[in-house]
Amino acid sequence: MKKQTNSLLGVGLSALTLSATLMMPATASAQSIVYCCTDAQSRKVCGDFLPKECTKRAYEERDEKGFVIKKVEAPLTAEQQARREAELVKKAELAQLQLEERRRSQALLSTYASEADIDKARDRALADVDKSISQSEKALADATKRQAVLEKEKDFYAGKPLPAQLKQQLADAEKDIKGKTDAVANRNKDKERIAAEFENEKARFRELTSSGGVVGVKADDKPKREVIIETTQPGRAAPSPGTPSVAPADNAATAKPVVANGK
Repeated sequence: MKKQTNSLLGVGLSALTLSATLMMPATASAQSIVYCCTDAQSRKVCGDFLPKECTKRAYEERDEKGFVIKKVEAPLTAEQQARREAELVKKAELAQLQLEERRRSQALLSTYASEADIDKARDRALADVDKSISQSEKALADATKRQAVLEKEKDFYAGKPLPAQLKQQLADAEKDIKGKTDAVANRNKDKERIAAEFENEKARFRELTSSGGVVGVKADDKPKREVIIETTQPGRAAPSPGTPSVAPADNAATAKPVVANGK
């Protein structure tokens, strides 16, 4: 009998606890946030729910002490949205360029241990180009000799129509010489370009080694407390129409501004 009484007593206490919990304000957590904005008349208006004056304006969310915990920007116009997207694309492109530059710098430091190594690599590359130039110049000289032979044969037909075959051979020889002349000129340009690129790499290597390596993103020395800024859809809508009151000063400690009935 005593055991049954204790059981009933426990059930009663649990019921009382549950009842007390249910009696607590269901909106306690919601009431800890206050929404504030500046209306068309430059007044600060606030409410436990987002005032209708704030639906198309930037607004703030404040805690129970009146401190700003989040800022929400006003909805963007189509023009503003396009401008923002263009800025984001530009920032992304810049970030990609910076990333590629860091990778090139890291590759440079990984490839060469000193400026002397860069000079050796340059000399090897230029030697290969010089070899190619020599081959192109020899090919050009051979083509010039063939053209000279054809020109002598052409002289044999002075005052007479040239045979079609000889005429074609002369045209081909001229075309061949032009192509080989251009090849020699292009290889000489390549030589100049390669020499300039190695000079740039050596200057970059000198800059990196003198500054201690690849410079990364500089972090702030002291972390700063920032409020969150977002562009979102408006927050909770007011349950019923009403005119919010003019809010107190920005640092006011009130957590629940009174909603006025009149102007």
